Order: sequence, then structure tokens, then C-alpha cells
Amino acid sequence: MEHEPSNQPDHLDDPHQPDQPGHLDDTPAPELPGFEPFAQPGDEPPPTPPSRRGRWWKPAVAVVVAAGLVAGGFALGSRNRATAAPTPSGGATPLSVVRASGSPAHSGAADMLKAVLPSVVNVRVTALVANPFGGSGTAKAEGSGVVLSKDGLIATNAHVVAGATSAKVVFTDGHPSLDGTVLGVDTEHDLAVIRVHATDLTPITVGSSTGLELGDNVFAIGFPLDLGPSVTQGIVSGLNRTVDVQRPDGTPEHLVGLLQTDAAINPGNSGGALVNGAGQLVGINTAAAQAGSAENVGFSIAIDSALPIIRQLSTEAPSQRAWLGVGAKSVDASVASLLGLPTSTRGALVASVFAGSPAAKAGIRQGEVIVSLGGATVASEADLSSAIAGHKPGDVVQVALLSTHGSRTVSVTLGTRPPGV
Repeated sequence: MEHEPSNQPDHLDDPHQPDQPGHLDDTPAPELPGFEPFAQPGDEPPPTPPSRRGRWWKPAVAVVVAAGLVAGGFALGSRNRATAAPTPSGGATPLSVVRASGSPAHSGAADMLKAVLPSVVNVRVTALVANPFGGSGTAKAEGSGVVLSKDGLIATNAHVVAGATSAKVVFTDGHPSLDGTVLGVDTEHDLAVIRVHATDLTPITVGSSTGLELGDNVFAIGFPLDLGPSVTQGIVSGLNRTVDVQRPDGTPEHLVGLLQTDAAINPGNSGGALVNGAGQLVGINTAAAQAGSAENVGFSIAIDSALPIIRQLSTEAPSQRAWLGVGAKSVDASVASLLGLPTSTRGALVASVFAGSPAAKAGIRQGEVIVSLGGATVASEADLSSAIAGHKPGDVVQVALLSTHGSRTVSVTLGTRPPGV
């Protein structure tokens, strides 16, 4: 039975697997908390949505990849063991082959890609993640990026650098790896800009997506599945597509004006380049339909709509929003009762604490209720956000906490909110 593919992409790479217990999100595992059982004969596989194409390094993904390699190796290794019939003389028939006298010239595509590859980079990040059910930690992820200027501006997807506390950019042309800074993130359009300190990078030639037509040849370039730089070829399959995806935190994201292509886009390709036959950038790869839902359905952010956003992100100053580093939930009478506190208690429950955050350094614990910050009364999650917004990074504030163990006040030095958090 044929199944109609869903056009609802969901975040693949972009789930976070923390090094400590608990995880939230963006790549294959965050949206799929467990493995599905093998299908039984007669079962109809349920449709699955398209997935984001960043890749999170996590055991679940490693298991999937390894299993695929083992299965492939077994299939390739198996063979018919029947014995060949002997020749009349009793000896084996000698193998005779005709060898080519020379090698054909490389295709124009090969020469083009050789010139483009130095402009496509591997982006590796460490990100803060928190689990709403308890626990927090850091996660490592990787995706791709595109060099836009000699002096170090690199475009990628917002979901690749979501919550990043550090970023490293790895090149293909022998250039040393460089530490990067996330200049800005636009989650609504799934775009981000990273800067590295350099003066000698190879920027990609930017083309136009406006003139693309169905059937035009395109190439997707990126770093899927920890395999190193990879290239897939296809055509423009659709224009001005609209899809719904999930951000790393599970919230929905509505992307419009996308290019659709049948060039394979796999985990790790997020933020990589979609180029035309001349090697010009026409899109930033972002998502693809999950296997089992559809085949050869990938999506890329059209470069003509992406460029104005990229320019804005590259000129904005780094975020100066103050950051406490907790996940909070408003406390009402029912929540207070569950916590064992008087039903009149109001505040912001600390549902999670980001590892390495100002709150963690100050000793704020999960399960405590924040009732004031910097002298401002906190009666809800919104009050907490407003109180923090009234300060700047580096401010030292007094945070009043309440729990079944009593009340206490701690001194916190607010930090800078990581991009995407």
C-alpha cells in the first residue's frame, strides 16, 4: 500500500542529548525518544514528518548508524558459495580484462565542486540544554555552514547553533579550525550568522533563487553523518514551499518560501549550501522528509529571502540580554499544593537549571520557588522574565527563594544569554 508523505518536517538534528541525565530536543533522537519496534508482516508504517538536518552526537544516533553499517556490510559480504565448474584441463579459467589506456576528463560539475568546497564548512557546537522533567547539562552537535566573506562571516541554520555556548568551524582546504562567535540568530527564518577571526577565507559566490525553475540542476553540499564533506545532486522539485518544523525545544516553527529538491539532505547537512550548476549559492539547506514518510524531499531556504536577514544578523551587536539560566513555571494554588507549600504561595518555580549558568553557580536548585529578584516581586514566570530584563549582564542581584526547607536569599551575577536560548 502506498502512503502519502507528510509535509510536516520535524526536527531531527537539531534534539539535544545532554551529557548529564535528561535531554530536550533537535536531532533524530530528541523527537524520537525511543526506537520504534520492527514492523510485523502486514503492518502499515505510520506517516512521519520531515526532519531537520543538523546532527546531534548522541548514543542513539550512533547506534542507528552503526546498525546501518553492519547491515550493509553483511549484505555486501554475503555471496553464493557454489563452486565454479572446472575447465577440461582441471585448471581455473584465467581472467582477462581490457584496461583503458587513459582516464576520461573530469566533468564540469567536478571542477565546479572543487572550487566550491572550501566555502562550505563543518560547524561543531556545545550547547546548553535543560530537561523540563529534571536535570540539565550540555550537548554537542554538528551541522554545516557557508562562508560569505573573507573576513570570517559564516551563515548556518538557527537550529544548528541553538543554545550554543561555543562553536568551532572546521574547513576542508587545510585551513586550521577556528573558534567562532554566534553573532545573531533568527529562529523564525531558521538562520544564524557566526564570525571567526580570519582574513583569508574563501567566500562562496552568491547566486539568485528568483530565476530558478523546476528541473534546474542543483547540488547539496554539507557534512552529513560524520562522514566529512559530501555532495548530492538533484533538481529543483518545487518552489515557494511552506512547511512546519519543530525547534530544538519542541515548539513549532513555520517556514515559508522554501525551495524543494530531490538532492539528498541528511543529518548534518543543516546550514550547508545548495548551489546551482555554476556553483552559485541559491539556498541554505534546512530540512527533509524523514525516511518512511517520503523519499528525496528536501528543503532549502531560498537565498534571495535569506540574504536580507543574514545582513541584519551580521551587523547587529551580540546579545546583551541578561541571563539567569533557569527554566521556570508559574506557581498558582494547585502547583503550590503539589510542592507542599501554602496555597497562597506565588512565584516562579525553578523547573530546571542550566549547567554552568549564573543560577547554577549561585547554588539555585531545581524545585525552589523564586519570589523576588533584584528587589522586584516575582509572582509568576512572566514577572521573573520582566525582572531579569530590567538588568544587564554583569549585574549582581539578590534572588529570594522559597521551598519546603524554608526561605533563603542568594547573590547572583547575571550572565549574557546564549544565542537561541
